[in-house]
Amino acid sequence: MTTVGIIGVGQMGAPMGKNLLKAGYPLNVYDIDKKQMDHMVEAGAQKATDARDLAARSDVVMTILTWPKVVEEVVLGKGGVLEGLRKNAILIECSSTDHETSIEIGKKVGAAGCRYVEAALRGRYHLVESKELGFLTAGKRETVEECEPILLAIGKKALYTGDLGSAKLLKIAGAMLNAVDTAVTWEVLAWCLQNGITREGFLEIIKERSPGRVHLLPGWRRLAALHPQRGERADLAGRVPYAVHAVPAGGEPGDAPGDVRVPVAGGAAHGHGRGERGDVRGRERDG
Repeated sequence: MTTVGIIGVGQMGAPMGKNLLKAGYPLNVYDIDKKQMDHMVEAGAQKATDARDLAARSDVVMTILTWPKVVEEVVLGKGGVLEGLRKNAILIECSSTDHETSIEIGKKVGAAGCRYVEAALRGRYHLVESKELGFLTAGKRETVEECEPILLAIGKKALYTGDLGSAKLLKIAGAMLNAVDTAVTWEVLAWCLQNGITREGFLEIIKERSPGRVHLLPGWRRLAALHPQRGERADLAGRVPYAVHAVPAGGEPGDAPGDVRVPVAGGAAHGHGRGERGDVRGRERDG
């Protein structure tokens, strides 16, 4: 069976790895946090000494890291993935990177005789644990399809988006749309409170009018203490750190691509998302 290696077994990587172990995949792990690695070893994974060692022992390597510079260092730097990656092996890059970084890494991986898949995550850690995580995938289609059994052992859905860079861009686009939706929702809520409408009444309207459901993100408890009387102005500035978000039908709490925070009524909007199996034109694929 294909041996998978995961670099970065934190809040997202650890449950992703556990799903692979449950599916029977041999798993190598590496993380700068030794406690996280030990936790994964207890679950059945093998511990690598560094990124190069992990790559040398794995058929498919997945990186689940935080920043573009970190990804570049771990993949391209001294003692990194590229130094250990075997010919024709696959790197699946799942980190929070921009499309330009992903494209550049993909070129260098290809030049080394290896293969590369861009896989943007769509969902928070609680969706990983329940196998509801989605992926946006990009790269050579035959390589992406070869990786699909691994991705679908971790999550539920995979949406093929095309050439390298497209998955990262679409994740950002979804996050931007979510931020706009959230910002508008907060402004309408503030207007309702300022005019004496209760928060319960506002939620009932959203539940009836929205095509989906309403979920309350962190910060609602602080808002719940506000009970402006009719004619009084509700001063929300600085008091509401997160947003109420209307989720599309079938979605989950915090469902929108990416991780976006924008100033709204002195607070911020925040969301994550999930995908569909198929391609960006909406066609469902078999499997």
